[in-house]
Amino acid sequence: MEEPAFILMAIFGASLLLSALIIVSVKDPRELPFFTPIHPITSMPLARARIEAKTIGKYVAIIGGIILTLSLLGILVYE
Repeated sequence: MEEPAFILMAIFGASLLLSALIIVSVKDPRELPFFTPIHPITSMPLARARIEAKTIGKYVAIIGGIILTLSLLGILVYE
């Protein structure tokens, strides 16, 4: 019964990992739609914005990996 929720959470975790990859790999992170104009990264110099984007991408990847791992574990346990 809980399997559809775990599948949706796995999709969400995978999308977070994909977003983290995009954040880290882009040349100018200030132009990403993930960061609104009020986010401080949009007004930073390019070098500082890249460092900040790598840090943000790392945290997003960690959270996405945890969600994906737990949801896949939940799918395996509840089958």
